[in-house]
Amino acid sequence: MHKYYKDNALKIKEFMGESLIYISDDIERIFKKPFNEAIDEIWEFYYNEILEVLPYIGGDKVSGTFNLTGATEQIAFGVVGKRYGMSLEEWGILIQRATEMYFKNQSGKLKLIKYALKFPKLVNIVMKKTVEKNRKNAYENPGSFEMDLIEPTEEFPLIMHYKVCPIYDFSKKHGYMEYMPYLCNLDYTLFKLFGVSLYREKTRADGDEYCDFKIKKDAPFPKVWPPHVLDKDDPLK
Repeated sequence: MHKYYKDNALKIKEFMGESLIYISDDIERIFKKPFNEAIDEIWEFYYNEILEVLPYIGGDKVSGTFNLTGATEQIAFGVVGKRYGMSLEEWGILIQRATEMYFKNQSGKLKLIKYALKFPKLVNIVMKKTVEKNRKNAYENPGSFEMDLIEPTEEFPLIMHYKVCPIYDFSKKHGYMEYMPYLCNLDYTLFKLFGVSLYREKTRADGDEYCDFKIKKDAPFPKVWPPHVLDKDDPLK
């Protein structure tokens, strides 16, 4: 286990509880035990089986670490929940609900993001700096998030292509690919909360060479369920 994860284990576990508390009734129903005991069981699996082999991608220096640990905690919830009869689809519905409620309760950050996305030209300027920061971080920590910022159009004022996704790479290496379509689908939930319409044609989880994030101007919000990756006739493609 990387020293960063060992040193920050308590903080990472606290986030697991904070992010899943919104579905505590469902977790207690599925696990047939108090919420805190269920979290302890999920954490034990996460710490020993996932955190032990999770790649280090920069720690607190990069926001992607939060994405990586958060997503893999949700995988741990899915794996342990399966022991109690929780289906993959039920897990997907629950993590969508938990994610939506968690970010709704981060009202300050949510308002800031929603306000910033009203000015895509400014966001593109900021994202150029993020691209360069990610590129430097990937040089120091291979396998961390990498993206390209694509020239915007009138229809799509913000376009990003994520070429490297450590969540996908980790899931593929360790046999958790069945969870990826549901994790990718959370992006639609988040962007709807941000007040913008995400239109996506490609994902690594669907075998594509990159994940595209395209913000479509003055467009209706795409549906957030069922997962788009699982729909081979997805109208966004």
